Amino acid sequence: MRLGRIGRDDVDDSEWARLIDAAPAQVRELLQTEGYFAPQVSVTRAPGRATGQADKVRLVVAPGARARISRVTLEAEGELERGAAGVTGATGATGTAGTTGGNAHAAATLAQWRRAWELPVGSDFRNSSWSSAKSAALARLRAAGYALAAWTGTGADVNAERNEVRLFLVADSGPLFRLGQIQIEGLAAAREEAQIFLAGVGTGDTVSGGRVLASVGVARDFAEARSIAYRGLAKIDLQGGFARSDIGWREMARLGLTATPPVSD
Repeated sequence: MRLGRIGRDDVDDSEWARLIDAAPAQVRELLQTEGYFAPQVSVTRAPGRATGQADKVRLVVAPGARARISRVTLEAEGELERGAAGVTGATGATGTAGTTGGNAHAAATLAQWRRAWELPVGSDFRNSSWSSAKSAALARLRAAGYALAAWTGTGADVNAERNEVRLFLVADSGPLFRLGQIQIEGLAAAREEAQIFLAGVGTGDTVSGGRVLASVGVARDFAEARSIAYRGLAKIDLQGGFARSDIGWREMARLGLTATPPVSD
């Protein structure tokens, strides 16, 4: 496989020798990102046989077997860990106030979080997969209501002789966020124009991302239905909310009517 080509006249002898000497180490580093921690790399150099003939450099790579995950330690700290262990409440200057007996949401969240880990024992190790698994695990905690979840420590311990990698991860869940009272102004006026729907929201529900409020217009043609929906939406004031202006833009374009396209498609 040819990775690149440098003309003999592009570099002097000392730089050419440096590039050749550095190649094996660079190849090993690259292979490690793909999980090959004990590759065999050799390089040979043969000068051109005739005057003016280019030198020949041969790089031989035997990557060996890719390392596999031999152990995964995935732990949580903070409110999630305390709740799953059966302790809730807060610790103050006078002691601990709380209850025992466990927290069903915390226990279920912790169990599901561990089951969903994307690099279980026996999986091939790659740097890209390791990074992706960490990002996905943190996203799951945040989606379960622990919006401030963050890693307090992660590590991959490589045993090149045994071709194994042990993973260690600890996350601080932070507090569990729940929805308070939702205030939406203008609903009565909006409902005079369109049908308004807000599903899946209840006081006390865990915060697991945004909520969608839908303004629906009903009419004999698409353009008028769209117009009704946006007239209803214009009368709603939802603190912290935002609305799209590009709904149905493709259909409007097909009909030869003006509509706001999305920023990117």
